[in-house]
Parts: sequence; structure tokens; C-alpha cells
Amino acid sequence: MRRANGRNEPLMVTLGSAKDKDDKFGDDAKVKELRERLRELDAERRRVRDQLDERLKELGSGKADKETTPAPKEDPAKPEPKPAETHEPQRVRLKVTLGATFVNLEPEESAKLGIEGGIRVTVVSEGSAAAEAGLKVDDVVASIGGEAVAGTGDLRTILADHNPGDRLEFEVVRAGKRLKIGVVLRARDAQR
Repeated sequence: MRRANGRNEPLMVTLGSAKDKDDKFGDDAKVKELRERLRELDAERRRVRDQLDERLKELGSGKADKETTPAPKEDPAKPEPKPAETHEPQRVRLKVTLGATFVNLEPEESAKLGIEGGIRVTVVSEGSAAAEAGLKVDDVVASIGGEAVAGTGDLRTILADHNPGDRLEFEVVRAGKRLKIGVVLRARDAQR
């Protein structure tokens, strides 16, 4: 280091370990974990260095031939990332119809009625299975066949498992009263 008076003097640096500086945090779990990880990486580095030295020695003594294609990379510390699984819902063509249209209830409406989820009847087609069974506009369907209906997706899933002629029991809330209504499903194409 050059001083203001023009003289060169060696720079003195005191080296110490990180352990000396942050020993007061030695009992922290994250600090312990990170220190352990550093020890593992140092050991891995030494192992790779030994492998390299061994390979260079083999090549230098003629015990091994040069390889022109690199070996596949193998990093045990970082596993290969897996592609994200995407779930596309499978659209199932229903074989049955009710002849009614539904919308999901808002959470406030569900809470007010004392049910989880639920769907509201918005349209009942004249002469349909729903009309013949007695479903009415503004009825709230709480369950079908004993299965809670959280939304229209649940209704579709339940209907997909049934055939024309099957009878389903709907638990409906109408004007604050719970009713059970049996609906006989019809073939989807027969209603149109």
C-alpha cells in the first residue's frame, strides 16, 4: 500500500473464520443448517477435484483415452426439475338432462340458509324432468342423492355418473323450508 509520504508498506489483513464473527448466532437453526450445507458443498468440491486429478493422471500416463462426448451431468444437490403437471378438466358429454338451469349461490346466501355451497334454480323448462318433479325457480339445491352440492360443477359431476331413467333425490330449500324432491332423469337428446 502506498502511503501519503510515498513509501510502500505491506497491507496487513487479519483473517479469521466466519465462526469467530457470528458465534453469537451459533445456536440459530438456520445458521446451523447453512453451515452444514457449506460443509457438504466443500466435501463435494474436494470429491470432484480428486476425480479430476485422477482423470488427468490417467490421461497423462496413457491409461485412458480422451472422450469426445461429455458424460451426462449428474448433480445430486439439484434434482432435475419436473415439468409442472397441468390438469385440464375433461369435458364429459352428459347422457341425461334435468331441463333446468342453475347458478352458484354467493357465500353470504349459503351462510344465510345454513348450507355449504348450493345452487339456485334460475329456469325450469316446461314439460321437463325438473318441472314434472316439482322443482321451481328460486329453489336452492343443497344436496343430490345425499351428496352436498357446492356448485354447478358438482351437479355436472353427479349427473355424469347417471343414466336416463335413474331417480335422484334433491334436497331443496324453498322459502326457508327443506324439501326432498325425487327427479327421474331423462335422456339428453329426448328433451330437445
